[in-house]
Amino acid sequence: MENTVSFGYWVRRQRKALDLTQVNLARQVGCAPVTIRKIERDERRPSRQMAHRLADCLAIPPDERETFIQCGLGQQPVDALPLPARPVEAGDTAPPSVPAFFEATAPERAGGEWGRFVGRENELERLTGHFTAALAGEGRLVFVTGEAGRGKTALLAEFARRAQAAQPELIVACGYCNAYAGIGGDPFLPFRDVIEMLSGDVETRWAAGIIDREQARRLWASAPATIQTLFEVGPNLVDLFVPAHILSERFKGQPPSGQRQPGLLEQRHLFDQITKALQAVARKQPLLILLDDLQWADVTSINLLFHLGRRLSGSRILIAGAYRPSEVALGQPALQPEPRQQHPLEAVIHELRRYFGNIQIDLDRFEPARGRKLVDALLDRDSNRLPDSFRTALFWQTKGHPLFTIELVREMQDRGDLIRDEAGHWVLKAETLNWSALPVRVEAIIEQRLARLDETLRNILTIASVEGEVFCAQVLARVQKTDERQILHQISRDLQQRHRLVREHGELIIGQQRLSRFRFGHILFQQYLYNRLSPGERRLLHSEIGRALESLCAEGLEAVTLLLAHHFATAGEIEKAIHYLLQAGNRARALYAHEEAIEHYQQALSFMRKAGQHEQAARTLMKLGLAHHLNFDFKQAHQAYAEGFTLWQQIREARPGPDPHLPPAPHALRTNWRDPGTLDPTRPRSIWSVGLAHQLFSGLLTLNSELDVAPDVAHRWEVSDGGHTYVFHLRNDVFWSDGVPVTAGDFEYAWRRALDPAGWASFAGALLDDIKGGSAFRQGESADSNLVAVRAIDDLTLMVELEGPTNYFPHLLAFPTTFPIPRHQVEQYGEAWAEAGHLVTNGPFSLAAWRPEESITLRRNPTYHHPWRGNVAQLEISLNTGPANLLQQYQAGALDLLHLHLLPPADMDSARQWYAADYLSGPQLLTNYVWFIQITRPPLNDARVRQALTLALDKEELANVAMRGYVYPAHGGFVPPEMPGYAPEVGLPYDPARARQLLAEAGYPAGRNFPPLEALNRPDHEPLARYCQHAWREVLGIEIPWKTVSLPALFERYEQSPPDLALGLWVADYPDPDCFLRVSVGLDTPNWNNETYKNLIETARRVTGQAERIQLYTQAERILAQDAPIIPLAYGRVHVLLKPWVKSYQLSTMKGQFWRDIVIEPH
Repeated sequence: MENTVSFGYWVRRQRKALDLTQVNLARQVGCAPVTIRKIERDERRPSRQMAHRLADCLAIPPDERETFIQCGLGQQPVDALPLPARPVEAGDTAPPSVPAFFEATAPERAGGEWGRFVGRENELERLTGHFTAALAGEGRLVFVTGEAGRGKTALLAEFARRAQAAQPELIVACGYCNAYAGIGGDPFLPFRDVIEMLSGDVETRWAAGIIDREQARRLWASAPATIQTLFEVGPNLVDLFVPAHILSERFKGQPPSGQRQPGLLEQRHLFDQITKALQAVARKQPLLILLDDLQWADVTSINLLFHLGRRLSGSRILIAGAYRPSEVALGQPALQPEPRQQHPLEAVIHELRRYFGNIQIDLDRFEPARGRKLVDALLDRDSNRLPDSFRTALFWQTKGHPLFTIELVREMQDRGDLIRDEAGHWVLKAETLNWSALPVRVEAIIEQRLARLDETLRNILTIASVEGEVFCAQVLARVQKTDERQILHQISRDLQQRHRLVREHGELIIGQQRLSRFRFGHILFQQYLYNRLSPGERRLLHSEIGRALESLCAEGLEAVTLLLAHHFATAGEIEKAIHYLLQAGNRARALYAHEEAIEHYQQALSFMRKAGQHEQAARTLMKLGLAHHLNFDFKQAHQAYAEGFTLWQQIREARPGPDPHLPPAPHALRTNWRDPGTLDPTRPRSIWSVGLAHQLFSGLLTLNSELDVAPDVAHRWEVSDGGHTYVFHLRNDVFWSDGVPVTAGDFEYAWRRALDPAGWASFAGALLDDIKGGSAFRQGESADSNLVAVRAIDDLTLMVELEGPTNYFPHLLAFPTTFPIPRHQVEQYGEAWAEAGHLVTNGPFSLAAWRPEESITLRRNPTYHHPWRGNVAQLEISLNTGPANLLQQYQAGALDLLHLHLLPPADMDSARQWYAADYLSGPQLLTNYVWFIQITRPPLNDARVRQALTLALDKEELANVAMRGYVYPAHGGFVPPEMPGYAPEVGLPYDPARARQLLAEAGYPAGRNFPPLEALNRPDHEPLARYCQHAWREVLGIEIPWKTVSLPALFERYEQSPPDLALGLWVADYPDPDCFLRVSVGLDTPNWNNETYKNLIETARRVTGQAERIQLYTQAERILAQDAPIIPLAYGRVHVLLKPWVKSYQLSTMKGQFWRDIVIEPH
């Protein structure tokens, strides 16, 4: 690797590689050019915020972004960064030779005899004014508006022709929107056309007469440099907009390799790449982009248009669009008859007008003088001797409407009212003309034109109208069951050349299939024919056209998914409509067109609900949540996830009981996990050991996915003495996996062992403190374990006495700490009883093999006492596997269930983007938090410091940016949502001004003299740590670096030499606020003493009325928030990928593994 000299040199070289001036870069970053100069001269370093903006504007790949920022801050040597490529010099790429297809005879341009443009000189003059400003570097947008037939397309085409003639270097590229493909959004449709043309895709457009020879020649000549620009400046546009192999084949060369951003790309980054690519093209040659029929544009294209519009300054780019104002005024269209919303183009034009001024050219405005002038110009395109009286009458008949004027003149020619004289001039056949006998509306003239068609041609056009404004000859041939050559002949010779009702629109190549496309001469003809069909006729024809498209485009259905969705939805074929709407949504999401993806998923959901497809709807809701998240609408994302989670639970409840005829699973259930460290259920040290304990052991009671208690080893129980005494009666058919019966004595032994202060009793004992004598024994106040009030009356009867009534006690009995352990094994092997070779279990699975840090294999326990709902006989669990290997295994089908929360956020992004159909998510009773351990020492002994640190954190930014939306922001207290006692409004809000004030009051103004603190975190909490460090530095001016250590090392430090603060994670052991507010707070903050808080918690433990308990817990939460011994940061969610062949998987907010109920289908 070539070494760089300095960070400034690196920035300067990368800037030049992107063909940016210092002024351009400064404008994008939002600073003065002198700042960029000083950075490049190494006279100053950027702030962290500016370093982030530089990373955006210099297109730093995500995997190098943090290194770049650290280099900019002087925290890493610049040699850690790969040196940017040297900028490409002009002349490096030779223009290609003239292609062979230019040697063919030039095709006739659309329009025929009446195709020559005339009139509209005022409008052309205004367009020329905008173009002149763009040539001077004042890039801008302009819009031509008018209803159907007003000549918008013709005006833009004439303007482009004149601009091209005046500017020999000008490049003109066009983009088109489609009434059907644009509904709901075919992402980037008009801009895909533009990029394709700029990269040399001109043959079919030239052959169809859509562009002229000169325009095609210029596009072809400039294409190599454009392609090089795409690879260098917009690498992610390649394949998304035009396939890389086509670019390579087009000029028989190898395009340069660009730095693609791996994984998930935010839409704004893609917009930036498109902008930079167009700006780079315009630096070499001025660029005119024409966008037609914007009323049908997809939302993403409209957003991109706005993005471009605000960044055209300094570029020689003019974007000219056309749209119908009435369509825009109606609002955003949809496939289903739902209430329309404001059309997105309306808001964009309003904003752009504020930026550019008057940018609309209205062709609908009725001005008699100009209208009469236009009629004269239309008539004078061909030699004539028509009197002024005729011209005046024609003007008032048509009101100067261009299409109506042209079609009415054609009608008079066909009827013989206008004839040619001997010199070839058009003249009136008779001196007077009966104007009342002529059509007075354009619809009437259309009907008269169509009436001249024979039945065969009219049928062809009628079927074509159902396909859309653009239609394919091959589709019509399939629907009519007619020879393709015959249909092509009838369309080309009769409908195009003779009747001038359609025109060629180029070929669509899908795989080996070439589809000949045609376009109605005007969309009013298509709409007229379609509206004359009955609902039944439309339904049948949409179905037939959909099936024809399916067959013809089988090698590339992704190109027509939205059209297929439209046809099958209109045909009422729900299954196919759902299938293609989901495909369209997936394709839109892959193109970062999130609004379109949301639209497609919502439409699919509406069909699914009607069809009762609940499981597919639950999965689609997860996709919808992802699309909302990617669109930065986190509230809607959370709502979609919550709805999907609820639906998933309802599906589970509706499933029938065990199926005795269920075939065995084709293979083991394969999943990923973290090494548990121990398999002793009474001494779990992490959620990973707890999760496996649920698979290996069974307790007195169990929880279902709704967190309701149900009998397990105990088949019944009694509560007496006002809730102080419980008596459990055990089943007589429960055995350890070695065949030894499970007895009440095993429970008694396990509980006393868990409370033994000689063992790891702090965590386990805190859960058992409600047992009479339990807390005193655990804390060493009593040395006699017999005083712990748990007794085996006999082998099948267990009695437990509590210190007082405790309403959460039954839930506690479903947690592994209260599970039995095999006394005979512990007494024989000591602590080694829980290792491979000695472990015996009483749960659904037994241990077959355990290779620490590598894998665990579980097998179905033949002695298990419950019926099996699933067919899984074995689990193969990979431990601590790296993200890349996990994703490869899942892609290869070697994993059935992938727990995404074990991956870093960036890899989670990639995984759920690639496998969105497999993605499931739901809330989890989990809270991430900052834990102030050394709370009795300065500066953390000052509540104002702790409050300042809390107020400096923006929980929304932390959850939705730093953690990429994988968690919920902790706006409430320590108790998470979905649990009784959640207090949504008690948390301290984000208030940086108040945070700075409190820190100053504590003696540390602007962070001065703030002492160094030691902060520890575990590897999977690094994004949280980075955010806290950044926020405290930016808001308070203090630096608290975090040190990342392994989980075992973290536990060791907690016990031996605790740091000042750490990042913690608490998962509910039982679904009650007590688990968080007493157990967790008591364990994590033993040195925090607040008597009012403790009294509230102790009172709430013993109160039997739930409403009163919740009020007490809410009061305690307010004290916890105000005194801030901890800072709740985020509430958790579970994230998994699930293969389609895995059925009956259950999501739960707490007990997340119901693996025994899973069914693996043959696949």
